[in-house]
Amino acid sequence: MPFYDHDMTPSSVTKPKIIFDHFYVVLSPEDYALIKSDPVFHRFFGSTYERTVKTGEGNEWTGFYANALDHRYIEFFYEGPRVDEGYVRGAAGIGLCSEKIGFTSDLDAYYRQHCPGRNLTILERTLNSTKLNRVIPWFTALSTTPLETPFLKTWAMDYQRDFIQSSPTFRMKDDDHLDRDYYGFKDPDPSDSQPKIKRIQSLTLACRESEMEQYRQDLIDLTFELQENSCFELNGFTLRLTPAQSVQNRVIEVQFELDREVKDFSHSMGSGWLVGDGVGLFWRALP
Repeated sequence: MPFYDHDMTPSSVTKPKIIFDHFYVVLSPEDYALIKSDPVFHRFFGSTYERTVKTGEGNEWTGFYANALDHRYIEFFYEGPRVDEGYVRGAAGIGLCSEKIGFTSDLDAYYRQHCPGRNLTILERTLNSTKLNRVIPWFTALSTTPLETPFLKTWAMDYQRDFIQSSPTFRMKDDDHLDRDYYGFKDPDPSDSQPKIKRIQSLTLACRESEMEQYRQDLIDLTFELQENSCFELNGFTLRLTPAQSVQNRVIEVQFELDREVKDFSHSMGSGWLVGDGVGLFWRALP
């Protein structure tokens, strides 16, 4: 059921500010295990952990999470059975969000006003909370394509109040906005000389030609601004698309900002590398 109130006048429909939240990539089980056990990888991110998520709809998955100091994060999965979506190696996706609670209503209304005749896919997700010992609303997601089908996915997720109130990693700025500057994890020790990833600046994804046009349109529809043919900007976050021959050879390249300067550092993790000078995390899925 759409959120849009057809009595809304055009002047009342405003474009919400959408920001980057996280991205995921599906690796081979071997590469997933290498990342999870790599000590340097753990030290560079503000927090890292593996967890199993159980939804109120009966879905379940296990992922490894790496959080930057600005609360944005990378989500790694390994190839194998997923009850809801059956992820395969090379699949990837980008989750967007906003500081405003309930922004998906504004986004849905804005989209329907400016793109009449096209529909957003709406997903309501609940979470089986072990802390509260009950099922709670988790997030509402909007996507321009069915979330179950593409290898490359983009969606805008609106975290629900019950989840925010139960999570130690979230805090409200006021009654209607998340405090996105709140880290929510243990703050780094200021005496620690180990640099940390402050924020994720950009992401490069290699796409098959059959994916490229649809994904480009998805990004534009979900408020990315097209800077050139395959480069997009979203409130300080940059996404680039490059051609690839197959999903199995998908290239993931992430540029990040460190909280201090590092020189002449390079560290290999299976088929991925952390590179010095605050340049980036580079990952290539093995064929």
